Amino acid sequence: MQSGLWSEEGRVPLASISVKGKIRDYLAEVQVNQRYIHRGNEPIETTFKFPLDLFGALIGFSVTVDGKTVEAKITPRSVTEVSSPTSKQTPLSPSLEEDNQPELFVCSISDVQPNKEVDLELRYATELVVEHGASLRFVLPPSVISPGSSEDNTSNNSANQDDHTEETKHQLNIELDVELPEEFSLDTPTHKDVSIKKDNGHVALIKLNKDSDKREPSFVILFNMKGSVQPWVCVSKHQSSGVRAALLSFFPQFEVKRQGPSEIVFMLDRSGITNLLLQNVKEAVQLFLRSLSPGVHFNIIAFGSTFIKMSKTSVEYNQQSLDMANQFVEKMNVEPGRSKLMEPLSESSLHPL
Repeated sequence: MQSGLWSEEGRVPLASISVKGKIRDYLAEVQVNQRYIHRGNEPIETTFKFPLDLFGALIGFSVTVDGKTVEAKITPRSVTEVSSPTSKQTPLSPSLEEDNQPELFVCSISDVQPNKEVDLELRYATELVVEHGASLRFVLPPSVISPGSSEDNTSNNSANQDDHTEETKHQLNIELDVELPEEFSLDTPTHKDVSIKKDNGHVALIKLNKDSDKREPSFVILFNMKGSVQPWVCVSKHQSSGVRAALLSFFPQFEVKRQGPSEIVFMLDRSGITNLLLQNVKEAVQLFLRSLSPGVHFNIIAFGSTFIKMSKTSVEYNQQSLDMANQFVEKMNVEPGRSKLMEPLSESSLHPL
């Protein structure tokens, strides 16, 4: 799926991305600023695309071109409107459109002149994902920090690859202000060059500043709560309407009695997909791997017209086996041809615990 700013000639070059977020308790409000530069010699018609399926709600959007700003009024799809502080006769005339994919936010921006910058600002609200009953996960997907398309990595032409590298060069700045109700430790498994400043046990400032020359993976933060998390409720009142809303958050605690050793086998279909889709699969599997519990045995089988196994038999989950699994996943390539599932399924049942 495409994301970012596009014209008929292809993706408009990306210059910089700035992300500022506030994480309070179990909710997050994120502001995304993406800047693009039209480097061509003729005016172009552009379309901005932003997948919404991973987010709770889009709460703000604006476009600035050549000093003129258009701000969207967020309304139901059936009555979508756009209000602008500029003259109605301006060549800058964004509109919000329905796409054939309902989870995709689309905005048309017309008559972008040569060497002009297009600044896009989005604000969305989302909630953190609960993992293992005592951890929270916050994610910035590639559509936020490194927009592109599913066709980005499919070219075998070296010249096209060089052009793609030039287009993906951009400055990336992320700043997250965090305040959780309990003390926590945190981990950034996808990006290691992250600055973390903690004022006390439950407040932190997280920053990432880098020059990126590739398609970035999802930016993931894991918050590991140190104590038992107590039920929490928040009541908010709308400023103009007076309507109140309440949010109740709690971590269910279940005692699970294991009857014996457990085994998990990951079956990964790598046939007939693009390199970008395979990269998404790799990122998802690596998240699942980090979520396994000590004592679990696991294995990975990657299949297409043929199949390969990470290990002859399932291995116990520990740091050594996790490193082995990550290396196995990173080395996976797309395999042409049709998927043959029966053989790897049969193989996975031949070596039970």
